Amino acid sequence: MINSKEVKRTFNELANLNEENVKVKIVVELFKGLGYNFSSFNFEHPVYHKDKRIDFVIDISPNRVLYVETKRGDRDLTGKDIVQLASYLYIRSIEWGVLCNGRRLILLNNRIQPISNDEESLEDQIVFNLDLFSSRDFEYLRFVNKNSLFDTSVTNYFRDVSQYRAYKFPLGRGSWSIYRSTLLNFFSFYAEKEKKYRPLEQIRTDDFEEFLKLDQKQKEKQKKSVNSEETFNNKYSHLRSMFIELKKNKKITSHHFEEDRSKLIKNLETAQISKSADGFNVERIQAIVNFLKDSENKIRDTTILFLCLFLGLERSNIKSLQWNMFNKQRTILDIYSRKIHLPERLTYYLKMLEEENMKKGIRGAHLFYTKYRKKFNAFNDNTINEIFDKLKRIDENDPHWGHYSPQFIRTNLYKALFYSGYSIEEISFLTGADLLSLSKIFTNEDIITKVKDIKQNQIEKHPFRFILS
Repeated sequence: MINSKEVKRTFNELANLNEENVKVKIVVELFKGLGYNFSSFNFEHPVYHKDKRIDFVIDISPNRVLYVETKRGDRDLTGKDIVQLASYLYIRSIEWGVLCNGRRLILLNNRIQPISNDEESLEDQIVFNLDLFSSRDFEYLRFVNKNSLFDTSVTNYFRDVSQYRAYKFPLGRGSWSIYRSTLLNFFSFYAEKEKKYRPLEQIRTDDFEEFLKLDQKQKEKQKKSVNSEETFNNKYSHLRSMFIELKKNKKITSHHFEEDRSKLIKNLETAQISKSADGFNVERIQAIVNFLKDSENKIRDTTILFLCLFLGLERSNIKSLQWNMFNKQRTILDIYSRKIHLPERLTYYLKMLEEENMKKGIRGAHLFYTKYRKKFNAFNDNTINEIFDKLKRIDENDPHWGHYSPQFIRTNLYKALFYSGYSIEEISFLTGADLLSLSKIFTNEDIITKVKDIKQNQIEKHPFRFILS
């Protein structure tokens, strides 16, 4: 893969900056470096009439292509160039197109809907506008490569960001520059984490919390100032605004960012990122259980604790739990196609919660409700955070109690299960964590510490023991 310095050197060495030189010596080589097969490049491809031709088309599959239009290197790309490429995409119903003059690359998406019908508004179809001489901009070229654009489709996250910009900040006006950094950084993180495009409805506050923690760690390594709580709140507001706007315009049906200035941010410490697992043990959990006995909603709160403790549930899971996900005896939970047998004490609390809900007149399908203005409403992030926030009162001089949250329990539960003899597969099934996430938690040292050596009974389970013995 070439870098920004090589592109700049090649550009500066061109004796003639005409379209053909730019196309052959820079743009074609660039896209070959981005993983596109040169044999799939079709040059001077007709759009619809003989006098309308795209410089070259990259065929991905019968119904998916990438249009690439090149321009002279001695002039900047203009609004007229963008309108021309946008019209080509529209005529053939092609989703993605690229405009490049050897030093600047613009990625367009035909599915982005501008709020206006005038030609200028077509600039809102821009997903990336990159300076190829800038190493910082050049990093985003990884989302123009074949894998990101067509195989995993993670570039669709940035298409969604651009659609939000088109609705809220047409042509990048207003406060867009403030929002841009947060959204690009978050979706770069999320694309790398998920490795493929998922519907925006599946993104959870837990993902955002993980992003903030990683951002903190990176700033510490770079010896930059650690973000303040106010900065975290602003970043949350930026992301939440995008989801609200896309839902309002019916681009998504729902989202997990209902709460304004979510209290989850309070649990992100500015001085300490890795919350110690020293505070996660049987003695402390028992202390929490005893503390919750005096809670105003002791049955509800204890049930939530037990669900987090047994299954490592996240906030989004807690909010979405419904009674029809359990069998009638409340001994089995069917969650995301995983049927899980529950421990007796958890079943006992589930039955008590069900009885309590009936006595309170709660007839909803969900397990957990909170009362507000004499009305019972389904749980939100704030209510869950309040339950864990009050654990600080167990001992206000001990900072460990401030660490507790569904995410803290989930993260530490993985290793607690592992060292208790659970296999990686069993941990994945119980908690719903994918193997990629678990691979980032368990080190070779963890495995060596647990296994230590291959014993006789393990040899007897080996599939080729009859040949080897």
